[in-house]
Order: sequence, then structure tokens, then C-alpha cells
Amino acid sequence: MAVVSLIVDGWEPADFGAALDEAFGIACRTGLHCAPGACRALGASGQGTTRMSPGFFTTVEEIDQAIEAVRELANASLSVVREA
Repeated sequence: MAVVSLIVDGWEPADFGAALDEAFGIACRTGLHCAPGACRALGASGQGTTRMSPGFFTTVEEIDQAIEAVRELANASLSVVREA
């Protein structure tokens, strides 16, 4: 099983996870994941990371949808930063 930890500029992990859930129906976990040292090594803030874990029954289409959702939210964040 794969595990993907994300740190997205302009987003706190809890907010990013909530946006994935509310806008796209994608469930994920946020925080330090009982591994604060690993989060520090990844360069995460004190808030940790957003973690996604596709499972055995996750389809290629669902993975593609998750990638597009992350891309859309990250690009939206960049647009706000550029406009400021």
C-alpha cells in the first residue's frame, strides 16, 4: 500500500484536507501522524502534512481524480498568492 504525504504552499494541512473532503469527497488524514520527527525531516510545519493512502481497491481513475484535485487546490493557492 502506498502512502503519500503532501506539504502544499499556502495551505495548512488541516485546511487542505478539509478542502479535499468538502470539494472533492476525498478522505485523507492530516497532522503529525504520530511521527513528528519524520514530519520535521520532510520540512513540515508544526501542523504536519496531509496524508493520502490509496488502497488495494482504489482504481486508477480515483488516483487520477485525487491528483487533479490536489493540482486544482494547489493552483488556486498559487493564484491567491500571485494576486496579493
